[in-house]
Amino acid sequence: KTAHLLERKGLITIEDLIYFLPRRYEDRRFPVKISQARVGARETITGTVRSAEIHHYGKRPVFEVVIEDGTGLLKAKWFKGNPTYLRGLFKNGSQVIFTGNTGQFQLQKEMLHPDFEILDQESDNLLHFKRIVPIYSETEGLYQKNLRRIMKQVVDEYLPFVLSPIPAQICLRQQLIEIGEAFRQAHFP
Repeated sequence: KTAHLLERKGLITIEDLIYFLPRRYEDRRFPVKISQARVGARETITGTVRSAEIHHYGKRPVFEVVIEDGTGLLKAKWFKGNPTYLRGLFKNGSQVIFTGNTGQFQLQKEMLHPDFEILDQESDNLLHFKRIVPIYSETEGLYQKNLRRIMKQVVDEYLPFVLSPIPAQICLRQQLIEIGEAFRQAHFP
């Protein structure tokens, strides 16, 4: 299924993936406090889960998580997706990171469908947070987290096999970075 979705973007070979560069980047290195989050701005926020519940608005289930960081509360809402699955991810007291557009509803800050990561002991090696994150062009059904995971695997496993089209003596004379390292930095600066 993923291969079919990649093919719709013209990504058939490993080489296609290596040359599929991000269209932009988001700086998620420095999370802000909830009290400092600007309404209307895209922010990265860390906090502790205080509640994670499924609410119904009419017949429509909406999953809501409330986090706090000592400076305020933030509510995250998901109108799409599987609320039962999401409920199993967010445990009271667990640490999370959200990135999304900060809004406000009834005087409370909120994010709709934020990117998120549940923090644990392996958090130092985060792919989607606490770094400059690549944003690739998407196709329906193929989302940023999946694209980043695929691209990370391609970068880690296949860049040593990429050969520079520029002769080595020209690269040395012009002090050009090695092509594999250039692609690594382009995908994951």
